[in-house]
Amino acid sequence: MQKLLLVVMAVGLAVGVISSLFLFFGLPVEREALIGMGVAATASGLELFGQALFPHWKRGWWKPSPGGTATVRFGRLSSLGASIFCTALGVVSLGYDSLPEAAKVVITAVAATGFALLVVGFNLDKRRAEANKQNEESSKKGSGLTTAEGHFSD
Repeated sequence: MQKLLLVVMAVGLAVGVISSLFLFFGLPVEREALIGMGVAATASGLELFGQALFPHWKRGWWKPSPGGTATVRFGRLSSLGASIFCTALGVVSLGYDSLPEAAKVVITAVAATGFALLVVGFNLDKRRAEANKQNEESSKKGSGLTTAEGHFSD
């Protein structure tokens, strides 16, 4: 299912980008561009929701900069916030012409809530990365406890 959502996401993004290029050159394809971006955003949101909900779905890794904090998995709260945000934007893009103004306001508030969860999740992920870095440094000295992979589990 995760691979199917990634394919749908890629196709929607390709349609959106190509339609946007046509729009740039003066062709009237606004609706197609909105639909393509809406499909890509909705598929992204559903894929991120699956990452937040199902433990066996692959989640991304936060890669540290050189000398930065340790590598940790993208947290479930970050995935949930990003999924709410992306899905809300996708729904607005798909129903842009047909949604009443009140629905657009509600969906925008839902997107703002998702963004807030995303920011909180990022901060928690950063804390985990810092804890992992301290754990890795202390394990190099022989006094730290790590899991089998060398990372804290979430």
